[in-house]
This record gives sequence, structure tokens and C-alpha cells, in this order.
Amino acid sequence: MFMRQNLPSLLIAAAVGLASTGVAKAQMTEAEYVETYETVKEAVLPALVRVKVVISMESPWGGDPEEQEMEVSGMLISADGQVLLTNSMMGGLYGMMGGIQVTPRDIKVLIGDDTEGLPATLVARDSDRDLCWIKLDDEPSEPLPFLDLEEGAVRPKVGQMIYQVKRLGEFFDRAPVVNEGRITAELKKPRELYYLSVQAVEVGTPVVDAQGHFAGMVVTQLPGADEMEAAGGFSSGFSDSYIWAILPPAEVAKATRDAMSLLEDDE
Repeated sequence: MFMRQNLPSLLIAAAVGLASTGVAKAQMTEAEYVETYETVKEAVLPALVRVKVVISMESPWGGDPEEQEMEVSGMLISADGQVLLTNSMMGGLYGMMGGIQVTPRDIKVLIGDDTEGLPATLVARDSDRDLCWIKLDDEPSEPLPFLDLEEGAVRPKVGQMIYQVKRLGEFFDRAPVVNEGRITAELKKPRELYYLSVQAVEVGTPVVDAQGHFAGMVVTQLPGADEMEAAGGFSSGFSDSYIWAILPPAEVAKATRDAMSLLEDDE
């Protein structure tokens, strides 16, 4: 004997069952987390560097210059020692505030377990995209590991989980750390960017997907110059005047090509 069931109830039950199945599939096991973290570390860590720099700051109102020694993250992007990092972390953030003149000097790149560093020179900046490029002064004796900005790169998607590898500071053995975050918005203004509502990652280092493919660079993004001027600059509220967001691979790669072509023209 067949029992007649209410159709809406059946549909609701089916929907709940499908949703439960989807949730179960979406959840990663502990072993899968471990495997993902190892994959991400293997992809990024060899190309990850620390950059020591002395920042000299001069106020537009005069006075003696101030100096600050910093250590920031960077990423090798070529076998001959080109390093990509963010302009804001190389003193550019100070320059955004009140026209302070900022000059980086005594730049040294720490590769792997090196604690002394190799001398390098700042070769180009892109303040709009918050990117900065430095290059080792001396050709390395053998090709260096690097993260390719184009081959295998993936365009981020809203809802995607992304990962970032960074190193702690010198007082904590520069130990590698994996951060993760979920992309929650795609921005079109002032350019294509991807936003993480919870700032689980830090500015200045690359992000990758679960397979270790380059997915962009975390940068400090300001509004357009005209909008900033109309709003009265940072005086209208510094915390509302910038965000940390992911600059996608295509933007990073194009900016790098443009910067390197200008450098070649100067030579």
C-alpha cells in the first residue's frame, strides 16, 4: 500500500538533504588541511624573502630627517634576483600622509635562512597599485627560486578560500606561517580588486589558491586621487581612506612588465 505524502514537505526534505550533503563535502578533514598547508608552503616559501631597509623621512615643514629601520616581506619573481613587494611597506605609506619625503636606503634581501642579507637597489615604484620592485646588486651564483606571476596564475573568485605564507620577525626565528581567508567581494573601483571582510592576511605578500597557484598580491589601496582631494585627503578619516585588498595576477604581471620596460628604456 502506497502512502501519499505532502509534496512541499518532500521538496523541503530533499533540499535539506542536498544542503547537508554540500556542507559535508565542503568541510575539510584535518588531514586535508595539513596537505593543503604543505602544498601552499612548498609553492611559496622558497620564493619568500625578508627585506631589511632604512627609511629616511623628511617633513615638508623642515627639521632634521628621521630614520627608521624596518624589515618587511617580499617575493622573488625572477631567477636573477628581482623582488616584488608593496610600496606602502617600503615607506610609501608615510609618503601618503602629508607629503612626507621618503627615501629607502641600505636595502638588503634575506633569502632562506640567511640573516645577513644581500645588497639590493630599488628600481621602480607604482604608488597607484602599491607595488615596488627591487633587484639584487650582484648576479646570483645560481638561479634563485621564484614565484611565476603569469604561468599557472589564477584569477580570484568571490567565495574562494585563499592562502598566504609569511615569515615572523627576527625575534621569532622568522618562522613560516600560513594564513587563510575567504574572498567576500569583487571591486571595480578604482580598479579590479578582491576584498576579504576579515583581515586574516597581511599586506605585502602574495596569496595563492589551495593548489599553490599565484592568486594576487595583498596591497594597500587608496581611492582615486581626485576623490581623495575632494574628500579633503586623510584629514576626513584615515581609517576610512584605505583598504587592504588583493590585486589580481593580471594587474600585478602587467604592472611588472611596464616597470621593467621603463627600466630597460632608462638603461
